Amino acid sequence: MPPHIERMLLAYAKAHVQDAHWIEAYLKFRKAVAEEFERLLCAGAAAIDLPEVDDGELDPVEQGSAAA
Repeated sequence: MPPHIERMLLAYAKAHVQDAHWIEAYLKFRKAVAEEFERLLCAGAAAIDLPEVDDGELDPVEQGSAAA
């Protein structure tokens, strides 16, 4: 979220106390999602660097799609 939007939401929350809880919860949720996304990206990058091992057998999901 652009910083200016976050600042506007926080200013609105100060002026409208009845909406403050929901705005703060929304901003907290957005931050948590962004952090988790970044963590998954970093973890995914580490997994991409690993060579794929092919044991020659199909797992149950692959067996189902191979039969189709």
